[in-house]
Amino acid sequence: MKYAILLAAFITLSCDKNDFVDATVYDFGEPALDGCGWVIEVGSEIYKPTNLASQYQIDQLEIKIDFEKLSSRANCGLLPNAYQEIEINKVK
Repeated sequence: MKYAILLAAFITLSCDKNDFVDATVYDFGEPALDGCGWVIEVGSEIYKPTNLASQYQIDQLEIKIDFEKLSSRANCGLLPNAYQEIEINKVK
């Protein structure tokens, strides 16, 4: 019985947690010209990534990401609302 419990615990802990969600990358214009730069849409929400690698900076690129929401928000140009910032952990 002890071995069955240990085996179950090992299998549970060794499983890869799937936290990836579908996302789309958009170019919202040059920040120097009151744009917002690169943003990511997840569902109906727009987020400002703090670490989007250059290889994924392609307008309308569909990717899968694992990310964390940050407490900070990014103000873009003259927009009244700021986008919540995210940190990308992994991209597929």
